[in-house]
Amino acid sequence: MHDFKLLKESKINIPKKAILIGDLGYQGIKKIHENSLIPHKKTKNNKLDQVKKLVNRIISSIRVKVEHIIENSIKVFKIFSTRFRNKKENVESFVKFIVSIYNLGLI
Repeated sequence: MHDFKLLKESKINIPKKAILIGDLGYQGIKKIHENSLIPHKKTKNNKLDQVKKLVNRIISSIRVKVEHIIENSIKVFKIFSTRFRNKKENVESFVKFIVSIYNLGLI
């Protein structure tokens, strides 16, 4: 399942002050969370100007740092790469625990 579809179906309560940063797969996220950033999309008829290209580069440079953390530090836990064999209600607790361990610098 795509991350954005999972986000929509989860109905998770995201604080209004939080800034969500996504890629072009998150088109329509402003309907869910106004404080969101996704890159500008070029179309066949409308090319991106230099300002929009710069904004896209800034958004991507922030997003890639987060994605590297997820790929290299958090996804090493089998909970993210295999079938979850616990109660659905416990998923959030497991994820918060793993992210907390990362934030404390223990992994």
